[in-house]
Amino acid sequence: MGVSIDTPFAPSIDYSSVLATLQEVQSIIQKCLAAHDKLEASLRDLSRTGGIQTCKASRKSTDSLLKDLSKELRPLLLFLQSSPSASQISPKVLTFSTPSTHLLGYEKKSSGPDIENRIASQQQKIIALRQEVLGVPLEFWEAPTFQSIWDAIGETKEIDLDYRRVQVVVDGFKELIFETTLDFTGREYYEGEEVSVSLRYEKLFGYCKTCLSLCHKMEKCPLTTTSSEKKEIRD
Repeated sequence: MGVSIDTPFAPSIDYSSVLATLQEVQSIIQKCLAAHDKLEASLRDLSRTGGIQTCKASRKSTDSLLKDLSKELRPLLLFLQSSPSASQISPKVLTFSTPSTHLLGYEKKSSGPDIENRIASQQQKIIALRQEVLGVPLEFWEAPTFQSIWDAIGETKEIDLDYRRVQVVVDGFKELIFETTLDFTGREYYEGEEVSVSLRYEKLFGYCKTCLSLCHKMEKCPLTTTSSEKKEIRD
C-alpha cells in the first residue's frame, strides 16, 4: 500500500532519511580528516627521511580521494537543505562540514602552492653530492672506511673505490665539512693513529663561503646581511 505524502507517516519517513543522511555526512567528514592526517604525516616524514617521491604519491592519492568524497558530499548537503525536517540542523551541518569542504579543495588551496613549496624546500635542503676523498692510506681503501666518513655527516648512497668518490645525501642548510680525521689506531700494518683526510666536492652550485651552506648565494647570506645592517647602523 502506498503512503501519500500528506499522511501522518510522511514526517517520520523524512526524519529517518535525514538521520541516515547525517550519518553518511559524518562518515565522509571522518574520511576527509583521516586523509588530511595521512597527508600531514607524509609531509612530516618528508623532512625526516627525504622521501620526496613517497610524499608526492601520497598527495596524488589524497587528492583523488578528496575529489571522490566531494562528489559524494554535495548531494547529501543539498538533500539536507531541501528537507523540511532538517531545516533547523541543516545550517549547523553546513558549518560543521566547512573544514571538510576546505580539505576537498586541497588541490587548489594547499596541494599546489603549499605542498609544492614544502616539497621544493626539502628538495633544496636534501642534496645529493658527489665527493672525492683525499688522504686515505691505500691499505684502507675499502667501503667501510669511506662509509664511516660520510655516515657522520649524511647518508651514503654510492661508493666508487676505484676513484675514491662517494655520493652522499646531505642537509643543504648545514655547514659543509671539507676536512676530517680518521682513527686507525690498532690497525694492522699501520703505525700512526689519526689521519687527516680532505673532502673535495663536485659541482657546488649556490655554495656560500660565509656560512658554508648550499642553499643561498653569499650576497643573500643572513650572516652577511646582518653584518651589513650593523655597519649601516654604526655609520
